[in-house]
Amino acid sequence: MPNLPTHIELAWQASLKIKDSVLDENLGQYLLGSTAPDIRVITKKPRSQYHFVNLDFDSVGDGTKGLFDTFPQLSDKSSMPPDQTALIAGYISHLVADETWITKMYRTYFAGNESFTSKIEAKLYDRVAQLTMDRKSKDSIQSIAENISRDFNVFGIGSISRSEMLEWKNWVTNFLTSEHAYEWDRLKNQANRISKNDPSNPVHTLCDEFIGNTDQGLKLLYKKVPLVHISQYKNQANRNIIEAISRYLS
Repeated sequence: MPNLPTHIELAWQASLKIKDSVLDENLGQYLLGSTAPDIRVITKKPRSQYHFVNLDFDSVGDGTKGLFDTFPQLSDKSSMPPDQTALIAGYISHLVADETWITKMYRTYFAGNESFTSKIEAKLYDRVAQLTMDRKSKDSIQSIAENISRDFNVFGIGSISRSEMLEWKNWVTNFLTSEHAYEWDRLKNQANRISKNDPSNPVHTLCDEFIGNTDQGLKLLYKKVPLVHISQYKNQANRNIIEAISRYLS
């Protein structure tokens, strides 16, 4: 699934097409919402608690349906101030972007061994592909992310408390403005997650080999997953996000 920088970029690009005052006037809340489902980074709770689907979901939009089925009050915009509505719209953008990646990219290229020599290699290169998107748009993402650092009302959403969201806001601000968020060395963290912190797992060797020769590693990626298909993912995600948020705001 996309990393936080790309979630920010996708949400921002969608807002430019939607052109709704709820988003434009509450951009900080909206962009914070677009990162919020990944708060499990600090809470250590299951992914499904915040994404409302398991990885074997059927179609794009299932997570949004799960969100509103679990917390139906969040679908009633008339009972919420615009800034809280913007936060939820951002949350929806994240769910849709993740589900679009899983259906269009992960299941096609990374879920089996057809494209790569092993499941471990496929999992690592799934993360490589995601990081290429962050790196390509680093400057614009860092500029956009400044909106999250500003002072604005912060709300809880679903099972996320207001205090957790405040902690997350600070964490996201520090992360997105750091260089580490965009460096290839970040793959070492991903390798730890893939291996569940098992230092003997071969993913660590694959990771070191990639970082040691990124040009060769990227050639391998683009041989298996053409660069144009990554661009097509972003275009499809943008369309899906616009459709989902427009439906929510209507």
